[in-house]
Amino acid sequence: MRRPDGTEVEAQGEYTLIDRPHRLVMTWTFDDDPSNEQLIELSFSEADGSTTVLMVNSSISTDERRDAQDEGWHGCLDELERVVAG
Repeated sequence: MRRPDGTEVEAQGEYTLIDRPHRLVMTWTFDDDPSNEQLIELSFSEADGSTTVLMVNSSISTDERRDAQDEGWHGCLDELERVVAG
């Protein structure tokens, strides 16, 4: 991943639950803070031909990292929306 200042950081994790097509859970650890193992939970629900995705990113070590990740996730999801919209 690339931070706003241009520096890059890597992340890795493991899937801990795959419940197709309803739920996906994984660990998430940044290489610059390996002691802070986070959990990302995605839940999928369908109604009227549309899929809703609920994402919860928990166990974030600091408020500063939480705020940075909030900004990063919003950027990722905004880009996803742009690409899907065509």
